[in-house]
Amino acid sequence: MVIPKTYLERDGKKNQKYFFISYSHGDKEIVYHVLSELYEKGGNFWYDIELSPGDCWDEKVAEHIRNENCVGAIFFISIKNTSTSAAMYEEVEIVNELSRKRKFTSIPVYIDYFKDDVLKQLQLALISNNSVENELNMKMAAAYTNLFSSRKIYVLCSEVKYAADQLYESCIRCEATEFNPLNIKEENFQFLSNVSKVDSSHILKDGIYPQTEDGLPVEWKLVYKESENLYFVSKYCLDFVPKGDKRCENSLANQFSGKPYIEKVGLIKRSLIEKVLAIKNGEQLLGYNVPTDYADSMREQQLKLFWVENDDETLSLFNMQNKEIKSKLPFSDINAGVRLMLIINDKKVALQEEEKNA
Repeated sequence: MVIPKTYLERDGKKNQKYFFISYSHGDKEIVYHVLSELYEKGGNFWYDIELSPGDCWDEKVAEHIRNENCVGAIFFISIKNTSTSAAMYEEVEIVNELSRKRKFTSIPVYIDYFKDDVLKQLQLALISNNSVENELNMKMAAAYTNLFSSRKIYVLCSEVKYAADQLYESCIRCEATEFNPLNIKEENFQFLSNVSKVDSSHILKDGIYPQTEDGLPVEWKLVYKESENLYFVSKYCLDFVPKGDKRCENSLANQFSGKPYIEKVGLIKRSLIEKVLAIKNGEQLLGYNVPTDYADSMREQQLKLFWVENDDETLSLFNMQNKEIKSKLPFSDINAGVRLMLIINDKKVALQEEEKNA
């Protein structure tokens, strides 16, 4: 059995965010399969590789959970093994404590039951183990219920690659991913005050969507450079719309109308996706098509599809992993996601700055 690597084996490991992995040794076979897939996709995580069959637990684990770069915990839950794991209980208690103090994402991965069933079965397993007379078991049952009963995000472990995809989506949301920077000089950004460097990625914050009281700033991630043009894409899918609906594009284009250095804002192009994916580790650089909460609320169908513009301005449908799909449904019946592309001419940014100082 191949032992999965952790984020500590990546370049630039000291500054990277990560998830803590909690599991019972008895489930390690399925856990290791999922973690190996997740690592290859670019998800960052840490787990106790030296975990023994007796579920020994020490303060080293607590230090990794409490570390400021730890953004959350992923719990692999099975009835048989979780109910007897004192180590997992210790980890649940720390996570419950941290969740009250700061933003901390907890994701249960259910190995052998659906969400509602697993909590009931876990409680029954604890109760059947003389929990009425065992104060520790009662505390364990309460801790698991408190942490997981209200979780909107959870993953079923019935299929390894699917589980890894779902977990990687959460890694993207929490910026717990491997960073693959482009070879771009910092002077490219000296006149763009709204660009910041998050780990090794250049993030631009500009525009609001939707343009309502609840609208949020749009974050754009730099994914490509060609001549004087910097290509950004929205980190997240911003909306779900029918074919030809340009309300998202038009809203942001109007907000950027007074900025002459912005060459284009529009639907992400197939040609850009192909160029980025051709770069080493381009899949992680581009990132998955992850919707914002607002966008997800506008989705009308279970399947997550995304509009991509072809060079001839026709539209194609891609999936969350930036792969084209062939839908049998008429495009007119599909409500798909919108992820935008923003092109900035850095020479025009410099010229505008010179004009201001003249």
